[in-house]
Amino acid sequence: QVGSTSRSGPSRDTSPSHRSPPALIHFGAMTCRLAVGAVVVLCAPFCRGLAADDILLACASPGCDDDGAAGEASLSLLQRRAAALQSDEAKAAAESTRVAIMHRFLAELHAQGLCDDGEGDLRMVECAADNCRRCLGSGAVLLFNPGNGPQGRTVCTYQPRIPGAPSTYCGEAFRDTEGNATALEDCRCCRGEGATLKFDASAADGIGYTYCEK
Repeated sequence: QVGSTSRSGPSRDTSPSHRSPPALIHFGAMTCRLAVGAVVVLCAPFCRGLAADDILLACASPGCDDDGAAGEASLSLLQRRAAALQSDEAKAAAESTRVAIMHRFLAELHAQGLCDDGEGDLRMVECAADNCRRCLGSGAVLLFNPGNGPQGRTVCTYQPRIPGAPSTYCGEAFRDTEGNATALEDCRCCRGEGATLKFDASAADGIGYTYCEK
């Protein structure tokens, strides 16, 4: 943080030989050691933790009139900082697009409704709840209708997605999990011992997706 300059007291000699030493200014993970005035004047939009009076006082210092190495270095720092911000924004935009693609893909997959509904009450069967969520999303639930058939019937029913809940289940994922033993175990728990994992690199606009198939 830039040290503030006193408003009162005896005047100081502001000749070049008596100017304040360079200050240490922090911009996230970046640090520069430059003349106080030059840094504040050029970097004011990026300053954090400086009171308005501190900026005004610093701008009144002789360093503000410097057009030499300090000013050029400050400008260079700002250019690098701006480039870094643009890079961060581009990465954020790309990630936002990727998430949107995955959400759309899952919505289309769930719309197929290829669930493992069955006879009897399956609500307490191991992994049956996860298998239902695999089919219709994180909010899906198993409902048992005892009047549907001699043994009743369990049906996976859609409910709105739960924020923060996992988006994939039963070993499925937006990556290749074919060789993952844990993923295969989860897949078979959901869909039976004969179930297998199959990766499609072209799925989800090229992101790729591994399906649990039986």
